[in-house]
Amino acid sequence: MTRVRALEPSGMIDRYLTLLNPLAKGLNVSVFIQISLEKQNEKALEQFETAMHDIRK
Repeated sequence: MTRVRALEPSGMIDRYLTLLNPLAKGLNVSVFIQISLEKQNEKALEQFETAMHDIRK
């Protein structure tokens, strides 16, 4: 992730995308979510990742 984050300031990273396998969870519904962060520095990204991890608990 360090190498990917190093590309962010140059604009080389257009967006982040996660594709989930709905069948792995027995789901038959597709949901698309777009998240924009006000800040995209290391601290803000870590806070976001932690918040997303905490939601899954």
